[in-house]
Amino acid sequence: MMRRLRMQMTLGGLICAGAVTARAQDLEALRANVPFAFTIGHTVLPAGDYMLRLDDGQMPGVLRVSRVDGSAGAFVLTDRTSVPSGSGNQPKLVFSNDGERYVLSEVLDPGEGIGVQLVGGPKASAEPEHVTAPTD
Repeated sequence: MMRRLRMQMTLGGLICAGAVTARAQDLEALRANVPFAFTIGHTVLPAGDYMLRLDDGQMPGVLRVSRVDGSAGAFVLTDRTSVPSGSGNQPKLVFSNDGERYVLSEVLDPGEGIGVQLVGGPKASAEPEHVTAPTD
């Protein structure tokens, strides 16, 4: 009886997961050259070329950031946010800089209408300067 109940719950969960996947909105893989070391989550990444991908089908709410050469990367949780008007059409990475470090705070793709804020990592100190890095 318990085995049957467990199997039904598992199948029900898979069906629900399939429904969520079908409606998920993905951020296309973005490539960006970040000319400075930066923090994402609790990881410090060196300057370089990076690929960023938000794939709600595989990992809902998780942004994958990996260096193109494979030498560094991180995963971080995100919350959806609106794309500010006047953002243009090109994707952007938004960093906070408090004079000591750059912290990746947002990824915006105005062309697709997708914006995410990063959560769970260290925050820059009060009143940081915001720096935008364009993507390729």
